[in-house]
Amino acid sequence: MNHGVIRHSAPTLGTAEARAVVRMLTSGRVADPSRFEGALSRFLGRPARAVQSGSAALHLALLALGVRPGDRVGVPAYACAAVLNAVKYAGAEPEFLDCDADGNVVRVARGVSIVPHMFGLPAPFGGPRIVEDFAMALGARRPRGPAIGSFYATKVITTGHGGFVAGCDVDDLLDYDNRDDYRVRYNYRMSGIAAAIGETQLRRLPLFIKTRRRIADTYFRELARARVELPSRAPEHIYYRFVVRARDADALIRFLRGRGIEAKRPVYRPLHLYFAKVRGRCRGAEELFRRAVSLPIYPSLSARDAGRVVEAVRAFPG
Repeated sequence: MNHGVIRHSAPTLGTAEARAVVRMLTSGRVADPSRFEGALSRFLGRPARAVQSGSAALHLALLALGVRPGDRVGVPAYACAAVLNAVKYAGAEPEFLDCDADGNVVRVARGVSIVPHMFGLPAPFGGPRIVEDFAMALGARRPRGPAIGSFYATKVITTGHGGFVAGCDVDDLLDYDNRDDYRVRYNYRMSGIAAAIGETQLRRLPLFIKTRRRIADTYFRELARARVELPSRAPEHIYYRFVVRARDADALIRFLRGRGIEAKRPVYRPLHLYFAKVRGRCRGAEELFRRAVSLPIYPSLSARDAGRVVEAVRAFPG
């Protein structure tokens, strides 16, 4: 029996978000994200601004930390291209950082570094010169210094597109109008409409994390003898992604596709591989790229569909 394709990821949205948008539309304050910014600030334990994307947030954070053209910035090799784009927006050059088997960086650079908490597991780094990226780990713990995040459609919570920057002063970079001086500033603020969705999603975050952990528990229990290596298990992990390691990632992805399950490489391509001169310098990232596969895990994934994922992975011959 064909039960349909199980998507790799999906937002969890409903009537609460729809009602929040209607309230915002009738309020006349469709450009004002301040309520969401207040809620984010309380949640994160430090002042936060809501912006149009995670890339915009990272760009602002780098500028606020004094990154200038020609500076070197520590960049995770195992990350999406948006991270590298923001470094290039600031005119800086990447120093690629290798990762461990869970995708987290194993060191930071001497200057400013970007440290994503990969797949929901916090990395052991934080501080005044480290930009913590919570795009995959919002709610795992509070930031220890400057932080950014993304609210893209498939992130932990969503506003469609969107992001936040916290723990560093970006007000002078964002508030561009009615100023007595001129400098290049950035029209990056989030709309009030997107912020209304975000405020509702933030209230639902504890339930989202609880559901993700419950699905992860099922995977850990039922896949213990499957022909894949399971991710690290940790109390603070929120399991934004459940990433297993196979001998051949492509083989597992094809096998699951044949059974109506969409699985993906967690990162399309390690960033250092775009630059021939640094190939081979981040062997952990290259190994993870060859082997890592992200299985479906999100709050709206049904127990029946999680069971289908388990059955398919257990049937994989390796």
